[in-house]
Amino acid sequence: MRASSIVLALALPMIALPGLARAENWTGDLRCGEVPNLVGPLKTEMTVEQSGATFSYRREVRTQGGGFSGTVESGTGTLTGDQVVLRGSWATRTASYQAVYQGKLAGGKMELRGGQEWTYANSGGPVHRPCRATLTLAR
Repeated sequence: MRASSIVLALALPMIALPGLARAENWTGDLRCGEVPNLVGPLKTEMTVEQSGATFSYRREVRTQGGGFSGTVESGTGTLTGDQVVLRGSWATRTASYQAVYQGKLAGGKMELRGGQEWTYANSGGPVHRPCRATLTLAR
């Protein structure tokens, strides 16, 4: 076998093929304000999986007392240039919200701002809960 063939054979596994993007995880904290008369401020862990220019996430929703509720918020997102937009939702029989978190991805860090639009009995319409997340690329 010629030396050039050996070098090519060794280099092929290192070449990224289109459509075979390796999934990467971003981890950090999600912090949200309170929803008046319903839930207090929130600080919880958040993990977002990235595959190419698409994202997905699932996180367990906390109860008023800080415990796990047994329900999840889930969503998907996109990367355009360095801009990330995540859209998700959560619902039970008595309350629900639509979430949008958006921001910038730079240098192994993702900074997102946005919020959740809550609807629940006696809310008088959607109630905005401001949120922000700081995530870093898990190595």
